[in-house]
Amino acid sequence: MKPQIKSKQIVASFMARFNRIKMPHELRLKDVALYRFRYEGLTDGLSRLPVPDSIKIGRRRYWVPRTMEQFSDTITYGQKMYFGRGGDDDIELAFRYICGYYMPLVTDQPWDEKNIIAFRKNIVNSFAIEVFPVALHLITLMAQLVERELKLLKREPTKQEKAAGIERMGKFAELMAVMFLTESFNCSENELMQKSYGDCLVRFMLQHEQNAFAERLANVYQKENESKIKKPKR
Repeated sequence: MKPQIKSKQIVASFMARFNRIKMPHELRLKDVALYRFRYEGLTDGLSRLPVPDSIKIGRRRYWVPRTMEQFSDTITYGQKMYFGRGGDDDIELAFRYICGYYMPLVTDQPWDEKNIIAFRKNIVNSFAIEVFPVALHLITLMAQLVERELKLLKREPTKQEKAAGIERMGKFAELMAVMFLTESFNCSENELMQKSYGDCLVRFMLQHEQNAFAERLANVYQKENESKIKKPKR
């Protein structure tokens, strides 16, 4: 065979492999990320596949939390904040949640958001049929966690607070939470990011109950003072 013909066959073989659309069970995360135009719309279907008991990252398999309680018990406050920032599309959300949840487990290192970009290479070869349903499952657990947190810490603003425009403070909620927790734990912000989310939630709940008690006590004193004022003199 002439060298020129052989080289053309190699190029043709390479192009055929490059242009071949892979079956879902063959797809890796890198395939979906690199050839978005080819697999556009597939991620939604993949996300709705049954959630596996474990996901393969590198050469090992890692457990998938089944419930919101298991999820919340295994994340740090830094991970919770990281998940809360969302993503631009399904693929970036998959990277965010899989990397964000499994980085400490795979590396056996404390949570540090700065290491996320370097860690992404560890999951690009994971199978898409596992990555997307697990990612959607983690997103669902995160939504349940936020809903539980809101119920536990819910407090209706007073008329005075509404009149003063308390809703404007919403944009500073994350910063105020970090300031409260660093003071409560007497730690730096970096150290806080590695604290158990459960421990942080307990601090929020304790402060919530203390504030509620202080309000109830103030109301008791106010009613006592009002009754003394209204009481007729003998």
